[in-house]
This record gives sequence, structure tokens and C-alpha cells, in this order.
Amino acid sequence: MFTPPSRDKRYSLAAGASATQTYTITSTATFTGLPPINSSQSQTETVRYLGRDSVTVPAGTFDTCKFEQTIGTGASAVTSTQWTAAGSAAGVTVKSVSPGDAGSTTTLELKAGTINGSAIH
Repeated sequence: MFTPPSRDKRYSLAAGASATQTYTITSTATFTGLPPINSSQSQTETVRYLGRDSVTVPAGTFDTCKFEQTIGTGASAVTSTQWTAAGSAAGVTVKSVSPGDAGSTTTLELKAGTINGSAIH
């Protein structure tokens, strides 16, 4: 459960603008024969809209909205970049680049997909 509810404001941003929200994530895990395990974590997230971009991935070439997302603050903050499709595949993340272990970078790209049985392209 997110308190307050997490709200995705990225699609209301102008190019270069950002939105920041801080919320608490509360979860409960239950296992047979054991008492419930409760945990809570406060998190700050900032999303900045970088503008429109054309990106080519194995699934094809997409007109996208490019976002920079930072989770956390200070030295523990992690920033990633996402390209989200516009048009008929709106909202589908087609590419994501984020920091990996030991200074490496992790890149994820859409290879193929469908929405309601129709191919994403």
C-alpha cells in the first residue's frame, strides 16, 4: 500500500519539467504457521520529462516520450532513463537504461509484444 497513493504525473509535464513525490510503502507478508511480517519504507521519486525522441529497438522504431526517473535522495539515489511509446502503443516502455553493479549499465529493450492480440510496432 502506498501512503499517500502513488500518482504518475509524467504525462502532464512539459519538456524539462519534473514532478517529485514522497510516499511510504507498507507491506505485510504472511506465512502459514508464522506471525505476519510488516515492513514500511519511505521513498522519494522524481520524474523529469526530457522530450520526444525516436528510438529503435528489436521490436521496431518508436516515437517515444523520454523520461529520467530518480528514486531516493542524496548518495543513495538511483537514476534511470526510460523511453515510453507514444501513439498506438502509448504507455509501453520500449527501452530503459539504468545503473548496474560496479559501475556497469543495464539496458532493457522491447523485443516483441502485443496489446489485445495486436503486435506492438
